[in-house]
Amino acid sequence: FFAIGGVSTVVVGLACQGPMTQLVNGLILTLSDKIRPGDEVEFGDGSAGIVVSMDWFDLLLRGYNEHLIRIPNSEIATKRIHNISRDTRGQVKTKFAIRYRDIDRVEALVQNIKDVIAAECEKVITDGSRPFWVHWREFEADHITVLVDVHFDIRHGTTAYYDMRMKVLLCIKKATEMTGVPFAMPARVSLPSDDSTRYLN
Repeated sequence: FFAIGGVSTVVVGLACQGPMTQLVNGLILTLSDKIRPGDEVEFGDGSAGIVVSMDWFDLLLRGYNEHLIRIPNSEIATKRIHNISRDTRGQVKTKFAIRYRDIDRVEALVQNIKDVIAAECEKVITDGSRPFWVHWREFEADHITVLVDVHFDIRHGTTAYYDMRMKVLLCIKKATEMTGVPFAMPARVSLPSDDSTRYLN
């Protein structure tokens, strides 16, 4: 009788382990204030979206494709969490190619890009606390690579951020036109042992 009772206790204990773990993790998640309903989040496994609701056992996430996903609290407890809604700044980082025939105008182009972005993008950070970089970075086989890396007091992922991103790209275009340095246009060419992108020089 006692042996049977002991086995039953173990079985019941194991059966309750899952729900209890969920409950404890739900309590910890709520008290930690890492995320709240309405927050935009990204988890370490790549899942991301808006938190619709949270309870003691799971979290309901609305993905960017509008799919609803329930994630058990025990899984969330082991994931890296990026609360996008609590970001206060955003980054625009891009690179482009110019032709070798325009190499003597690269320095002027770099300065013009900095000047245009600083003048026309009001939220850009230029006080040295964040990168404000425009650099000639690489000699490639058939073009030169220029990197632009700038930061803003605008949260990533918002409409304002994407408006600013477009504005930065337009500033780069304006600076290339001011300097008389066109973008190197990629062209796909077929070689006997290779089929790859080359840039028109």
